[in-house]
Amino acid sequence: MKTFYQLFQELQSMNLQKVPDLVGRSTHDIAQYRDPNDNRYFAKFSENELQSVVEHLAYKIYQLFGIKTPNSHLVTSEAKDLLGIATLKVNGDKAGHPSSLINHTDITDGFFVDAFLANWDVMGLNFDNVILSHDKESATRIDPGGSLTFRAQGGKKGNLFGHEANEINSFRDPNRSPQASSVFSNMQKEHFLRAANVFKTVSWDQIERTINSVQEESTNKLQEITDSEKRLKLLDQINMEFEEISSKLKSRYQHVMDYITQHIDNNVQFR
Repeated sequence: MKTFYQLFQELQSMNLQKVPDLVGRSTHDIAQYRDPNDNRYFAKFSENELQSVVEHLAYKIYQLFGIKTPNSHLVTSEAKDLLGIATLKVNGDKAGHPSSLINHTDITDGFFVDAFLANWDVMGLNFDNVILSHDKESATRIDPGGSLTFRAQGGKKGNLFGHEANEINSFRDPNRSPQASSVFSNMQKEHFLRAANVFKTVSWDQIERTINSVQEESTNKLQEITDSEKRLKLLDQINMEFEEISSKLKSRYQHVMDYITQHIDNNVQFR
């Protein structure tokens, strides 16, 4: 079976139709295509191409923990002047309301991963960053562009993306995270236990290898950009960004593990 990236590279030779509607809320340029079998493809290019690389990394870390997200790939524009991200569309419907996500194990299982990655926009403004299967049994996170060092709208978080995963608390605080808290504040002890077990399945060494792999992948992909000056500038930006991300995620990983040990493994009252 061909990978999505192989299919994406063949877009120009496929009988594809551009679909201008239903591309979702975004500050980025998103092109949607469909093939004769109505499979949908998204290619997203941000004004800040570094955000695309960071979003791709977030996807890969989510998948490392077994959290449902669509496969993502770094791609270059047809003119070879932009670096972007491409994903295969997830079938289903946008959640649209927190009631359909409360105590849904596909969502609550990823609570500590969401906090670890600082995915501030995990639910989406209108609960449109979670896709539910038509039978509601499966929930898939999409568009983690608000993870790690970037805000969903493209700005940088700066020091607000810190060495501690304070989102463990803020994601349950309606004054700080209205959308996330409407789902996560309803979690019960059994949900925290499941979420803790999901987080503990992945070691820091595995995460570090994933970070290094994505950094290498992005470096290789940059070679397709024809503007050498832009290519070198992006390479420097990626190296600096990944150094910051790796350092902070290492601390955040330990912070989450310490929280799990203190509040869950030792059966202390959650707070």
